[in-house]
Amino acid sequence: MKKEYIERYIYAVTKRLPLAMRDDVSAELSANIQDMIAQDPENEALLLEKLRKLGHPRVLASNYRGKERYVIGPEYYDDYINTLKVVGVIFVTVSLITGFLEAVTGFSNPGIPEVITAVLTGLLDNLWSALLTAFAWTTAGFWIAGNVGQKTNTADWKLSDLPDLPEPNVEGISRFGTVVELVVGVSFGLIFVTLMRNGLPYFNQPVINPLIPFFYLSIALDLIVGIVKLAYGQWRWPVVLVTTIEHFYGVIFAYVFLSSDFLSPSVFQAIADNSKFTFAEAQSGFATGKTVLIWLIVVGTILDIIQIAVKWLRSKSKV
Repeated sequence: MKKEYIERYIYAVTKRLPLAMRDDVSAELSANIQDMIAQDPENEALLLEKLRKLGHPRVLASNYRGKERYVIGPEYYDDYINTLKVVGVIFVTVSLITGFLEAVTGFSNPGIPEVITAVLTGLLDNLWSALLTAFAWTTAGFWIAGNVGQKTNTADWKLSDLPDLPEPNVEGISRFGTVVELVVGVSFGLIFVTLMRNGLPYFNQPVINPLIPFFYLSIALDLIVGIVKLAYGQWRWPVVLVTTIEHFYGVIFAYVFLSSDFLSPSVFQAIADNSKFTFAEAQSGFATGKTVLIWLIVVGTILDIIQIAVKWLRSKSKV
């Protein structure tokens, strides 16, 4: 346990330093700490006393970096960048939803081209403002924290306050891919739900209306999974758990939705009127297509869950 605390302290310092400095500083700190606790290496109170003499990890990292002046100090920079990414995604998503709702307000029976055009226009109107707001608020918050933090007492901290060590064998998750997946999934989910909610002639409204809340729940789960992925950045068990829950919900809801008669009979009548197929043949062919699609979704979901589980288990076996 003492060794783990030492490693966590060194990590808390070196993660705030440039890559070129980290190995040297890590070796220097490790040697110094071992010398400082050599008289009683198993004494946790002694370890805490010596580490406090070295200084809070933020302050010690700042001392190694030098006395340069920054808008965001180096001791806060990594936290600032990670927070900015998460806040940016949240602001962009909220902007997307707001622009979408504003765009479709007033439409009584929108068509697909009109909805897409309105959504893109609303998104562009709100996106730049959302990005600037996210940047301004995050930067201001960390600037205040950095300046106020310099005046506060950083001597009173505990070993348990040190950050956990990263898991080097756990596969990382692409932040860019997660952001794209999140924004695209939420936006097109909202478009699809709004098209159904506004009663387009293709849908059987008595069947569709009770399912609308479950579509919103699916979008909310996508949003939660995206935020958790961004927060952890690796395939750790919380990410695996929420992703698996979202996958299971998705396949169950897809089965319920595709098994229903969600298309209006007028669609099949239009096919019969404009082709060689009869009304019954059009319905039968569509039912067969739905069955095939359900099986593809089920098999794809199972394979995806297995792939995620294998990544996680392989990583755990290497630790």
